Amino acid sequence: MTSDGTGAMSTRNLPAAVVIALLMLVLPAWADFNRTTLLIDTPTADVMPAGALAIAPIVTFPLIQSACNPGWEGGASLRVAPLDGLEFALTAYTPKDYVLGATYQLISGQPLRVGLLQLLHILDPWKSRLRWEEAQQTSLAVGIYDVGIHSYVSPLGNGLNDAWPDWRYQDTTGRDIRPYENLSAFVVTSIPITGLARISVGLGRGRFVGYDGPNDYLNTDVFFKGYHQWAIGLFGGVELYLTPQVALCAEGDSRDANAGIKGFFGPVSVLVSVCKVEGLIRPRTDRFGRLAVDVSWQIEHLLRKDE
Repeated sequence: MTSDGTGAMSTRNLPAAVVIALLMLVLPAWADFNRTTLLIDTPTADVMPAGALAIAPIVTFPLIQSACNPGWEGGASLRVAPLDGLEFALTAYTPKDYVLGATYQLISGQPLRVGLLQLLHILDPWKSRLRWEEAQQTSLAVGIYDVGIHSYVSPLGNGLNDAWPDWRYQDTTGRDIRPYENLSAFVVTSIPITGLARISVGLGRGRFVGYDGPNDYLNTDVFFKGYHQWAIGLFGGVELYLTPQVALCAEGDSRDANAGIKGFFGPVSVLVSVCKVEGLIRPRTDRFGRLAVDVSWQIEHLLRKDE
């Protein structure tokens, strides 16, 4: 499963492999970003409450069989919020490639999720007092991801060529171009739209910058003749709340497009998403795309006592 072929497993053992991937949090293989305070893979302006800790195992599967679309992946991430407005993350891309991340919330907003189905009384037959909520306070955060010892990091490894096909680009001389993911800084704002939806929009470098087709227009290199390692890319996404506990999600940046459905069940959230949708429309031999399933368990007041 890794770039050198380790971790491969037959389809016959797939159910057992999924269980192991979900339970063995101390032995992660590949891991996308923890979804605890993210939309799917892009950040929001959320952080966990002070004293909270979250673990999130994840399993992804190929939607299309191709040479550039590996088999199932499994892994986990860990997040911790030691102080109000501050959150740290540890992510394992491979057993040898661990990166750190941090998010600091400059403006805290607490949107009230109402839900479209309740508003229409589809799942609210008693017509309880749910109403069209006014927009709550906007949130704003800054952060940095992929702080590690390698310039290039991804779920496929840490080399220049260990990445998804649309993460590598060539200049006029045929030389591979790929922004350094190390020190992927960003700023993001999350804006509620009544109690039914919320949009998040941000700017970032590194892992947020891509050049594939129309995505060229989503980063600052569109204003220059060449590529730059410190270009800045645009990313964003939207959440539509069907109920306060269920949301439809869609997001994109100049590398990936993802969509899914997320459920909130007390301290546990579950996300099922189709990731790297752009890979499904590539030439047949180069197609790729993933179905991701992850479960996040957030434990509050773990690091400090209730006041």
